[in-house]
Amino acid sequence: MTNETNTGVAKYLAKRRRFWMIYAAALLGFSILGGVMGFPVGYAEGMGAPVQDFVPAPVAWALVAILLIGFLAFSYFYFTRVDEVEVQHNLWANSIGLYFYFSVYGAWLALYMLGAVPAVDGLIVFGTTWAVVLLAYTMRRYWPR
Repeated sequence: MTNETNTGVAKYLAKRRRFWMIYAAALLGFSILGGVMGFPVGYAEGMGAPVQDFVPAPVAWALVAILLIGFLAFSYFYFTRVDEVEVQHNLWANSIGLYFYFSVYGAWLALYMLGAVPAVDGLIVFGTTWAVVLLAYTMRRYWPR
């Protein structure tokens, strides 16, 4: 191998290693932030008290702002560092998820307005949408075509 190839391989491996280290740091940071946000909620529910008694509104707003800024920054970081094939997989999966969300929410809302089902449960729609996105991504990424 030539020196140029070794340099190219070394640069590629260093780039991948840096990417996964930042990915792991973001995962750890979001996990810690989720614990910081979730612990008072669980504690309050366990005590049968309103969450507002344990978490002041400014603290809640600050934590949510940190979460959103971190999510947007990590998304920017991720999509500027992955290759075009990975971006295609994400676009494919998120498009399917968006269509699923619009379809399920619209159908559920229409049936609710007709009195056929209870009010739309946002957590159910959100959770099933994420499941569909993950399934679509996995199939696009790993299913042989």
